Amino acid sequence: MPEYIYVLGMDGKPQMPTKRRRHVNKLLNTGKARIAEHVPFTIQLLYENNPTLQSVMMAEDPGRTNIGTAVVGLKGQLYLSAVVETRNKEIHKLMDKRLACRRASRNGERKARQSRAKRFGTMLKAGVLMRKLPQYGEDGFITCHVIRYTEARFCNRKRSKDWVTPTVEQLIRTHINLVHKMQKFLPITDVAIEVNRFAFMLLDDPTVAGVDFQKGPLKGYSNVNDAVFD
Repeated sequence: MPEYIYVLGMDGKPQMPTKRRRHVNKLLNTGKARIAEHVPFTIQLLYENNPTLQSVMMAEDPGRTNIGTAVVGLKGQLYLSAVVETRNKEIHKLMDKRLACRRASRNGERKARQSRAKRFGTMLKAGVLMRKLPQYGEDGFITCHVIRYTEARFCNRKRSKDWVTPTVEQLIRTHINLVHKMQKFLPITDVAIEVNRFAFMLLDDPTVAGVDFQKGPLKGYSNVNDAVFD
């Protein structure tokens, strides 16, 4: 058994962990408790009790590939520590696979539309056709290369204001899921996340403040590559 044994009440809510292995074994042998999880080792009481809960803090050290987390008590007791590996390296491969699948799906739909257009005689024999769309005003024209009267299917391609990249989204979900996972077997009352913000210009010049940060070595360049090339 690990150093701490996690305890759930009869209602499934977490209680304070314990080190009393002999007492836990007695509860399991007498049928007053059952094993709820093996990893981490957690028992669930099968009788009503009035637990005394204490403040438990969960601290996280976020990272793109690995997340370090620890759950401590008021007196510094380390109830749990873990390193969580994110899926940051897999997202790029999954997005490439998704792109290939969507491209194949669009090609299949395009061939099906062309087949129907050929059957009903709405194919363009030569050249292109400029089709006017009322929702785009007076200059709203699209180019029809193959099919006459093709449906405009690009009007809904808009991103929401709170849109983030897939890698950032999976990092956010990983942090949220990690907190929810810990709350299942520990009575967490506070969550602390380390935020690292470095002002590298202050390392060279401690008097930098305000708009001075906008007058750094990259001022006048569109990106880092242009500055390095120059």
